[in-house]
Amino acid sequence: MAETTTTYPVRETYHHGDLRRTLITVATDAITELGPTKTSLREAARRAGVSGPAALHHFKDKSALLAAVAICGFEELISRRERLVEGQTSPEKRLRIYVEAYVGFAIEKPAIFNLMFGPLIAPRENYPDLKKAGLRSFRALKTEVQAYLEHVGVEKDGNTATWVVWSAAHGLSSLLVDFPSAQERPENLSDQVLLDAMMENLLAGLRRG
Repeated sequence: MAETTTTYPVRETYHHGDLRRTLITVATDAITELGPTKTSLREAARRAGVSGPAALHHFKDKSALLAAVAICGFEELISRRERLVEGQTSPEKRLRIYVEAYVGFAIEKPAIFNLMFGPLIAPRENYPDLKKAGLRSFRALKTEVQAYLEHVGVEKDGNTATWVVWSAAHGLSSLLVDFPSAQERPENLSDQVLLDAMMENLLAGLRRG
């Protein structure tokens, strides 16, 4: 059976700013479906129904488009965690929610997660807004880690502790994304069981200082 290609309607005009947002949206969909390496600026333009030159007006190349998608990924992760902890006053529960939301985001959107932290967007110093988005995410986590340390009465460098928490969360996320069905993994060791065990060890370590 011959492979079919989806045809997208051609748009002659867009309001200023709409095309940039549309290109990011369709690129996000393409990355989810095809992966970032197979997603091009031309493919995004095709899905948006515009010409290549029209897309180049907003993004000079593929890397610039991927950086914009990654920035949106960080913004979504930040807003998702903030929504989930809204109204929650327990520092421990807030930190648990933050870590669980991070792992959940990775499992739900593995291609975007790998794009956000992977080597495909390089050199990163060319995209200061991407660096700022990553820092906002880190600082939001640091706020929760610091609050937990103060709650349990531990005087510890919040920056170091945040790196420890982030490393654990990111490591588990990467394993679950890249090796979701590892053969040596016991059947009763579900994603949630692994996450709960990791959190118990993290919290115990932070309490010990």
